[in-house]
Amino acid sequence: MLNAKHTYIYERALLVLGEAAARLGIHIDVAAIAPTRRQAEGGTLVPAAEYQAVVREIFADPRETLGVELAAALPIESSGLWGFLLRSSPTFGHMLQRADRYLRLNYFYTRLKLLERDDTVAVICDHPVPSPFGRHEQEVCFFLGQWLTWGRNLVGDQVGAAAVHMQWQGPQDPTPIQDFFA
Repeated sequence: MLNAKHTYIYERALLVLGEAAARLGIHIDVAAIAPTRRQAEGGTLVPAAEYQAVVREIFADPRETLGVELAAALPIESSGLWGFLLRSSPTFGHMLQRADRYLRLNYFYTRLKLLERDDTVAVICDHPVPSPFGRHEQEVCFFLGQWLTWGRNLVGDQVGAAAVHMQWQGPQDPTPIQDFFA
């Protein structure tokens, strides 16, 4: 399991997430919740425990559709070099493959598993239970929604999911989730 006391996350990921939350009217003081910074080759780092605290604060918002709303508000352009590498992918499938390789090296919470068959890619989100971010179901919706949003950005049209299966009964009104995943 992740040792949050000795692990660091790139600050850019935290700032981009804070900006997306602000677009939804969720205003948090990232600097107050995550005050520690460490300079490293490749960028500024924040302790994983502080990163978790910021994300928990965002996911404290009670919306039943917060995950997909946050994913839709997270523009790939704001994610720096990482976003550039994803945007330069020739296809949505290639973008997911690049994301998978990157996440294995740099993201300690959720694992992305890709199952490819013909022209179909199944994206499996293996997120720990209990979630270090609080609302597990919203974190999973956000994680999967982020890749769909960025894929739509890359492909330039309405990419939809053939099916979405979650271990969650869903919101009282499933329409926004169904509309988002198309």
